[in-house]
Amino acid sequence: KKAAPSVKLTDAHRSDPPYNTNSFPGHDPQMQNVGLDTPLDKMFHEANYKTSPNPMDTTWGGQDYTQSLIDKGYYSNREVAKKK
Repeated sequence: KKAAPSVKLTDAHRSDPPYNTNSFPGHDPQMQNVGLDTPLDKMFHEANYKTSPNPMDTTWGGQDYTQSLIDKGYYSNREVAKKK
């Protein structure tokens, strides 16, 4: 199976300087980048590991694997919680 060619990820909300400086990224409700291989896709795949903790990776190790990493403190500096 032939891989899709890599294409640049464009954001119409950010491509008109100086007007769109420091703006939030745009939302693509029509999902026009579906099926394209973009640089953003490469950022979220753990190519260096045999087993990935990321459920969206094709090499995900499963729920037990991810939970074991949580228990070992792998994500200790990236916790998110509600303020009390």
